Amino acid sequence: MINELEWLLQFSEPSIRYKTRFNVLGEDSNSPELLALGQEIPNSPLVSRLLSEQDHDGKIPWHPYQKWRGAHWVLACLADLGYPAGDARLQPLMEQVYHWLLGRQHTQSIQTISGRVRRRFPGR
Repeated sequence: MINELEWLLQFSEPSIRYKTRFNVLGEDSNSPELLALGQEIPNSPLVSRLLSEQDHDGKIPWHPYQKWRGAHWVLACLADLGYPAGDARLQPLMEQVYHWLLGRQHTQSIQTISGRVRRRFPGR
């Protein structure tokens, strides 16, 4: 009978194995073994599915904040999975999020009241 820890360490998804070794077993993220395991994450089925909506420009055709499908959520999920930093293939998604966050429509909904930043929601 396999215990839960062994089950996690044998899981097919590399991000689960990585997170188990780093967060549960406390292995060094700079160890050659974990660095190699981290390099498997971008090619995993889960990551492939998350990035499957990218068009020829590398962007996702939904509003960046569309729950779970937009570029913001895809980047958040990738970060949570332990996706390695510095992958240029994610640059179009970051630009998509920046364009939204720094765009006129979004920034107009932000105001400061008594020194505290607040966001107005249209129609409220």
